[in-house]
Amino acid sequence: MIILKYEKKKIKNKEVTSNFKQLEELRSNIYTKTPSNMKPYQSTSIALNDDITLDDLVKAFQKYLERKKFEEEKAKFEKDRLFVQAQRELLKNNIPESMAKFLIGNSEEETK
Repeated sequence: MIILKYEKKKIKNKEVTSNFKQLEELRSNIYTKTPSNMKPYQSTSIALNDDITLDDLVKAFQKYLERKKFEEEKAKFEKDRLFVQAQRELLKNNIPESMAKFLIGNSEEETK
């Protein structure tokens, strides 16, 4: 029994090895260039604007955080809204038609 398991693993390893060899051959046919040094093309000086203060940067960052929080809340609301719509469809499909018209008809009138 143990010998059979060992032989199966051995066969599987040979298949994987041959697969890797095929992939290696394919990769050798593709030319890639190593990344070149971009330092000579980069500017070494950083342009600072005298008009912007640290307070301006802090205020801008706070506004960014507020927008991010608003977007997260909006996404959560949208997710909840989609969940409610899915639940309505599920109810609509699983309850008798007359009851569905009554429930959904009333809620649609309220939203208008």
